[in-house]
Amino acid sequence: MTALKKSKARPKPTVSPLAYDITTAATVLGIGVTKLWGLIREGEIRPVRLGKRTLITVREIERVLSQDASDDR
Repeated sequence: MTALKKSKARPKPTVSPLAYDITTAATVLGIGVTKLWGLIREGEIRPVRLGKRTLITVREIERVLSQDASDDR
């Protein structure tokens, strides 16, 4: 019978994303990609460009959602 070796590897820390790609941001917001691009075009959502990638920061998503919530009041 062989003894189980204890792993000395450290568990990887979980890292929360700071920004999402367009597809993921649309999913997080509960809207379609076309609607998200429309909001970007209208200036409602400010994207971050990183090379050829277009990203939406978590802070921007929170701003849009909190703005929307305050508009409902």
